[in-house]
Amino acid sequence: MLALSACAVLQPEEAGLGGGEEIEVTTSVAPPYEPKVVANKEITEPNRDWIKDEGLGVSWKLQGVYADTYRGTVVTVLVRNDNPQPLPPTAIGQPKLERTDGVDGFIPVEPVEYDPELNTDLTPPGLDVPLGSQAATNLQYRFDTGVGSLWKAKFTIGNVTWVGNLNV
Repeated sequence: MLALSACAVLQPEEAGLGGGEEIEVTTSVAPPYEPKVVANKEITEPNRDWIKDEGLGVSWKLQGVYADTYRGTVVTVLVRNDNPQPLPPTAIGQPKLERTDGVDGFIPVEPVEYDPELNTDLTPPGLDVPLGSQAATNLQYRFDTGVGSLWKAKFTIGNVTWVGNLNV
């Protein structure tokens, strides 16, 4: 059996540290998150590409809709934080879903209420913790309507609205 061991003791001067030098520790603080007021951007063609939201400093990608096993329809949207600082959960707000009224207008669709005490097996809607810079995550929102009614609809989140068939 062969055992090796080694030990080295360096003096501060040998390691490149002078005995009389002072080290100054500094920290930098990222500026606070500030959304901008911008015009809403409407997307009228079926589009699953990244859509830049200059107001929130994020990019969105509509992932699609599906019938929920709990109730209604789930809209899934991917968000990427393009800001240099974390995106607070409150920055996004509650999205809006509207469906055709059967003529030429739209009527609002109510979100399905989420109660963490009762809905322990459901994903909470929206962003629940800050989203780091350049990080992306899927957000899901439940609405009280069937998937079939979204053939002519509007989904608005942040400063972006998708208009048309959300089932595409």
